[in-house]
This record gives sequence, C-alpha cells and structure tokens, in this order.
Amino acid sequence: MSYSRWSEGDLYAFESAEGYGICMNCPFDRVDNIEDAADFTCDTRLEMIGHIKGHVRAGFDVPDRALAQLREDLKRYGNNY
Repeated sequence: MSYSRWSEGDLYAFESAEGYGICMNCPFDRVDNIEDAADFTCDTRLEMIGHIKGHVRAGFDVPDRALAQLREDLKRYGNNY
C-alpha cells in the first residue's frame, strides 16, 4: 500500500510486501539525481510517521493522506509492519 506516490508529491513511501516501511529514493539523501538516492527503510509505522513528518518540516510536498493513512494503519494493525 502506498502512502504517497511521486505523482502526488515529493516522496514515494509505502509498506513493502516484505514487512517494512520504505521511502524509495528518499529525497533526504542529497544526490544530484533522485534516482541515485538511497532508500529509507524502517520496521515500525511510528518510525515512518516521524520520517514523513521530517519531510513536511523540511518543506517537501507531502499529501495530507500520507500521515492520515499511516495513523489509521497504526490504530488498525499496530506499530510493527
């Protein structure tokens, strides 16, 4: 499930099928070409919420539904992916 896609904002964050959260080609990894950026991964939804909040604080375009969906998933499924 995707929390945010490139077509919606400045990051692509989702829950992987392998059981962890991922911010693909994370824009926090300052490189010349976003496709060369490293992925950010985490084991819990709270970690991903904190990571995405960092994007918001840094001024990245993040759809409101990203944090809303994560908070809903946290309530429904718990903290661990």
